[in-house]
Amino acid sequence: MPSLSRARCDAVLFCAGLSLAAVGCIPYHSAPLDPRESSAAFVRRDLADSGLTRFLVAHGVASTETTWRPRDLGLVAVFFNPELDESRGALAAARAAEVTAGQRPQPGAGASAEYATSTTAGQSPWTVSLSAGITFEGGGKRGARIARARAVSLAAGLALRATAWRVALDAQQAAVDALGADGDLADAREEDQVLSALLDLVRARYQEGSVSLADLAQVQAERQAAVVARARAERVRTAARSTLAGSLALPVDEVLGFTITEDVRRECVVMDTLDAAQLQALALRRRDDVGAALADYAAAEGDVRLEVARQYLDLDLGPAIIWDQGVLRWALGFALPALRFNHSRGPILEAEGRRTAAAARFEALQQSAIRDAAAARAECSGAGREVAAVDSLALGAADRLRIAEAAYARGETGGTQVEFARLALVRAARAGRTARREMDQAGVRLERALGGWLSGPSPTTADIERSPRSSE
Repeated sequence: MPSLSRARCDAVLFCAGLSLAAVGCIPYHSAPLDPRESSAAFVRRDLADSGLTRFLVAHGVASTETTWRPRDLGLVAVFFNPELDESRGALAAARAAEVTAGQRPQPGAGASAEYATSTTAGQSPWTVSLSAGITFEGGGKRGARIARARAVSLAAGLALRATAWRVALDAQQAAVDALGADGDLADAREEDQVLSALLDLVRARYQEGSVSLADLAQVQAERQAAVVARARAERVRTAARSTLAGSLALPVDEVLGFTITEDVRRECVVMDTLDAAQLQALALRRRDDVGAALADYAAAEGDVRLEVARQYLDLDLGPAIIWDQGVLRWALGFALPALRFNHSRGPILEAEGRRTAAAARFEALQQSAIRDAAAARAECSGAGREVAAVDSLALGAADRLRIAEAAYARGETGGTQVEFARLALVRAARAGRTARREMDQAGVRLERALGGWLSGPSPTTADIERSPRSSE
C-alpha cells in the first residue's frame, strides 16, 4: 500500500474497492511518556517556581517562600494538582466530540473493471463502472447528536470547574488542619514547660513539708501526660504536613519548613451578612457540580432524542456510470441500510431509564446542596458562639494570672499559685485556638457548600480550562 504523506494521501486499495483518501490528512504525532523524567520533574517542584509566582501575583497574592495563608495554598493546588489536567483532557475530548457529532455522512466512491474472455465480434471485452454512495439521514439524527454532544461538553466544563474548586478547598482544608497542628504543638510545648517549672516548685515544697505526696504525684502525672501530648502533637504535625503535600501535589520536604498563617478574612464572618434564603440561592447558583448534574440530565435527554430519531430510516443513494462492452449506461441504486421493525423500542426504553436516573441524581445533588448550605451556616453560627465563650474564658484566666502575680510580688502567695494560674491561661489560650481552628474549618465547609470563595480573587475560567503551567 502506498505510504501516506503529510501533504497528500495517495489512493488506497481496500477490500478490492478503490477509494480516494482526502488530501490534507492529519499526521500521527506520538506522545511517549517518560516515567523517569516525570518523577524527576515532580521531585524538582518547589514553591519558588517562577510560573507559580506569576500565577499568584495575577490573583493578588504577594508570594513568599516562607509564609503562606490557607487560601494562597488553595491557589498553589490549582497550579500543580494533576487532577485538573485529567479533567482538562476530558473537556478537550468532549469538545472534539461536538465536531464529530456535527459531521454529516461522508460520500463514498468505488470503481470496478471486468474483462470478458469471449465476446461478439467488434464488441469490447471490457466493462468499467464508476459509482458513488451518498447517505441521507432521516429523523433529525444529526441535530440530536449535536444537542447531546453540546450537553456532554457543558457537563465536562462544569465538572472541570467543580474539580478545580474541590482541589483548592481540599488544599485549604489541609492547610487549616496543618495550621491547627502547628498551634497544638506550640501549645503542647508551652504546657510542658509550665508543668516542668510547676513540678520543680511542688517538689521543693514537698521537701519542705508544705504539700502532700498526693499533690506531688498529681503534678508528676500531669507532667508525664504533657510529655506524651507533646510527642503526639509532633507526630500529628508531621502527618498534617504530609496530607498538605498530597493536596498541593508537592514533595513532602517542600512543605515541612514553611509557616502557615491565618487568613485575614473568615468566611463565617462574611456569612453573617446573608440570611438562609440567600445562602441557599448562592449554593444552587454557584455550585458547578449541581450545574454538571443538570448538564448530564440534558445529555441523557439527548440520548432519548437520538434513539427516537433512529426509528426513522436512512436512505443510501448510489449513482453509477457504466461502460458495458462498448455501451454507456447509467444506474441509480438505493438502499435502506437498517430496517427497524421493532421501532428501536429497547434502546429507547434504555435511554429513558438513563434519563430517569440522571434526573434522580440531579435532584439528590440539589437537595444535598441545600442541606450542605444550611448545615454549614449552623456550624458557623455554633463556632462563633464557641469562640466568644472561650475568649471570655481566656480573659478570666489572664485576670487571675495578673492577680496571682501581683499577690506574689507583695509576698502574699507563693510561686506555685502563679504557675497554676499560668497553666490555666495556657490551657484557655489553647481552647481559644482550637475554637478558631474549628471556625476556620466550618468556613471551608461553608465555601464548599457554596461552590467556592465568597470574597477575594478566584481562579478564572481561563485559569481552570488551560493549565497555568502550559505557559512555561
